[in-house]
Amino acid sequence: MASDQVIMSVLERKQAIESALKAFATQPLYQAGMGLLDSLGYRSDRALRVSGLKAFRDTLDQQGRLRDDTAKTSDWVGIEFLRQIANEDVSSSAQGTIFFQEQFTPTEMQSYVFVAVELKRDSYTRTELSQITRAVNRVFDMPAMLLFKYGEALTLAVISRRLHKRDDTRDVLEKVTLVKDITYGDPLRAHIEILHDLSLDALYEEFYFHNFAGLHQAWEKRLASYELNKRFYREVANWYFWALKTPGVVLPRSVETIQDTEERDKSRSIFFIRLLTRLIFCWFLQEKGFLPRDLFRRRVVEGLLKDPSPAAGTYYKAVLQNLFFATLTQ
Repeated sequence: MASDQVIMSVLERKQAIESALKAFATQPLYQAGMGLLDSLGYRSDRALRVSGLKAFRDTLDQQGRLRDDTAKTSDWVGIEFLRQIANEDVSSSAQGTIFFQEQFTPTEMQSYVFVAVELKRDSYTRTELSQITRAVNRVFDMPAMLLFKYGEALTLAVISRRLHKRDDTRDVLEKVTLVKDITYGDPLRAHIEILHDLSLDALYEEFYFHNFAGLHQAWEKRLASYELNKRFYREVANWYFWALKTPGVVLPRSVETIQDTEERDKSRSIFFIRLLTRLIFCWFLQEKGFLPRDLFRRRVVEGLLKDPSPAAGTYYKAVLQNLFFATLTQ
């Protein structure tokens, strides 16, 4: 029963994240941004309503740290200060109590601030978004996580900051990590999974922290390229071993009709390895825009196939087989 409750809570979180992402299509930037933070569990009343570049400068950048060239402010449609998460908010959220009746505290270095920026072009490179992230972070004494909206996509930008070795009153801006090009109108499962894993509850369940320092370490561990790659390859390996050993998985007749057991097992292994590498290559192509994304969306494909059930095998025969052998081999 307890495990069922955990599973349900995870499903509910993912559904809340998906709904929050879709809200960006209809709601103003501030409202949608706050909704996304709520769905991720980063709740706090440490807020300061600041909308627009002029108000942002007048209220938060009186020292003039934000540079127009590096921040690309000519591309800004708008900017919203969303929320600050500090030590008290982290410890209370872990215990199930949320919301503090406090305003934004500029001197609270042990905290995160969340800022949303809407840009006018339909697409931006990683370099451009990282540059803007660094420029906005120079305004604050604590890490600023940026949520970018442009075209039909969102990007979450997280920066790593450490104290200056010679001056403990200064921070050094280090690596910027991006969760890039999240299509908010019809979000991909992979993006929902990544955002869920960055939610406060999911991080707490794995790393069990009670303060900002612990949360910061959890963010860094979760976003480290090594960890993301390790998780990806682990999931691919898990699927491979599941498919290899599970009875009832239907394989091509050329494999199943092999009489020698050892040779048949070897052919099964080769088939699954080829299938995985072809699928990964196709995913790369669709990410680059060379293949239509709808080929990999369940709800779209189910509308095209007469019998979309897994047992029928129609997705492989009608879509993947034609993609592999009638298209990519030509």
